[in-house]
Amino acid sequence: MSQVVNLIDGSSSVSSEGLPELSVLRQAVADAAEGAYGSKVRYAEGLNMTFGVDLLAVEVKNSEGVVIDLRPDVAGWFDVEHGATDDAAKPVLAEKTSFYEVLKGKHSSNPSKTWGDIRKYGRRHALEQAERVCLAEIAEKKIVMPEGQKRDDPLKAESKGANNLRSIRLRMTEDLSELYQAAKRVEKKLSTEEQNCLVHVSAALVSLGIDLNTLAK
Repeated sequence: MSQVVNLIDGSSSVSSEGLPELSVLRQAVADAAEGAYGSKVRYAEGLNMTFGVDLLAVEVKNSEGVVIDLRPDVAGWFDVEHGATDDAAKPVLAEKTSFYEVLKGKHSSNPSKTWGDIRKYGRRHALEQAERVCLAEIAEKKIVMPEGQKRDDPLKAESKGANNLRSIRLRMTEDLSELYQAAKRVEKKLSTEEQNCLVHVSAALVSLGIDLNTLAK
């Protein structure tokens, strides 16, 4: 079964050498012409460097459990949603408030749309670095795709999180496997309808070439 693994232990600041302080980058977005791409990207990179990101990889395994690919994924400040109350979210939301303040009156566009763009650029910048680490790991560990199967460029996918980076086959395999294992853990408590559903989930996994014995815990 595929799983997400840390490429680097702990929270890791991505490389953004030579960037000014956040206050300078923040102001640059406000002072730039509306929709200026470059200033938003540099601000996003500064946020990545300041708050740090986790560089992750989704291990893609074949039916024998052999890893055949590593797909980049990331987690960081760009995942913080409005209204979050955990301690890790507080500095990010404080920066967002400061950004809205300097943006006020500068642009006619909705500041939340501009912040959304910056989150997207921050995620993509982190994904680019995660992909470089994935490729290095693939080379070092001699991970090989099955003959005739080409590795898609994960950076061509829209950067909205792991679901967009996974192929539909991988999504089916991972999501159905998790559902199968969860149901098997409480199999004796399942209703008739739920037992019937489990039969179909099992059949779907088999149709994808998954040996159900490899999912047993």
